[in-house]
Amino acid sequence: MPYERHMMELNTLMRLGRFKEIVMILLKYGFDDLIDRLTFGIMIAAMIIGSSMIITTGIGPFLFGFPALGVVGYLISGLLGLWLIYNILRQRKY
Repeated sequence: MPYERHMMELNTLMRLGRFKEIVMILLKYGFDDLIDRLTFGIMIAAMIIGSSMIITTGIGPFLFGFPALGVVGYLISGLLGLWLIYNILRQRKY
């Protein structure tokens, strides 16, 4: 595997806590897609958590018996998640 040596180097840097160097190595060796997908996935996760917090408040207006902002947040998160999965499968870089 061509990236095996780089992965071992990344593992060593992670254990040492040198995250800035990790990002530089990832950018240097063309892991831009990986970084973009990871960032996008973290943003989707944050939207799901935020929507869950809004759902528990019980503050109106309501949509299907739940706070509308929380439901809209879930819908947007779901669509973005499906779009991310579609792009990953379409590019076949997994």
